[in-house]
Amino acid sequence: MRARGIRSGIIIGGNPDYNDDVSWTRAGLEQLKSLAANPSTAPEDVIIQSWQPLPTHYLPETTTGTTTWMLLEAEKTLR
Repeated sequence: MRARGIRSGIIIGGNPDYNDDVSWTRAGLEQLKSLAANPSTAPEDVIIQSWQPLPTHYLPETTTGTTTWMLLEAEKTLR
């Protein structure tokens, strides 16, 4: 795809086995870090999505475990 100029992306989320915001968001970020560590699987685009009631808060972005915190951490991972 990259050779043809097609962007790739992934949807990340936490682990359904976790029942707290911090563990859930960290699990999703570990998924992203694993993919980003390999140039052939590193995504250009990331969507953070949940089909679960976690994380329970979107804000503030300075609090570990919130959706916006996870977004900022994902951005750091992809730099």
